[in-house]
Amino acid sequence: MVRCFVGVFLPDEIVKKIVEFQKRLVSLPIKAKFVETENLHISLSFLGELDENQIENIKLKLDEISKRFQKFEVILQGIVLIPNEKFVRVIGLEITDKKLEYLRGIIHQSIDGKTNPSHITLCRVNSVFNEKKFIKEIHAMEFGPFIMNVDGIYLIKSVLDKRGPTYSVLYKTCLNGQKS
Repeated sequence: MVRCFVGVFLPDEIVKKIVEFQKRLVSLPIKAKFVETENLHISLSFLGELDENQIENIKLKLDEISKRFQKFEVILQGIVLIPNEKFVRVIGLEITDKKLEYLRGIIHQSIDGKTNPSHITLCRVNSVFNEKKFIKEIHAMEFGPFIMNVDGIYLIKSVLDKRGPTYSVLYKTCLNGQKS
């Protein structure tokens, strides 16, 4: 069994901007685990534990889905607190793009899995030491707008250990049915 999710990796220039932004978050009154540079991504659907037959079936479904989409741009702008301001467990970057949300919906309908609104997780928050100061400071921070291309969908393997997750690509399908 392999722990998997479907997602989109980020171009290097966007990753650099995100890493610089993560450095600013360190000053916030929180205890948090920051997402490693190599693990920054947009998650479209968390699939959980899969066997080889399920993985092969998902690859076929991703190929079919990718034929329905041309590559497109998304705008990364703003910060999102998940699940909400009163109980912050994740600080992420917001992606408000109808085409990406439509793609995420199609993936969810075809493959199932757990899905949340599209975002890029920056850190997982263990605790907030001073809620008022945190909210004031986080609302004063700005990120973006930055534009990135989405040209493919990835089936990603996630291996958990003491240090955190390690991701590796099991499969990539390019939008418009192109082969990578």
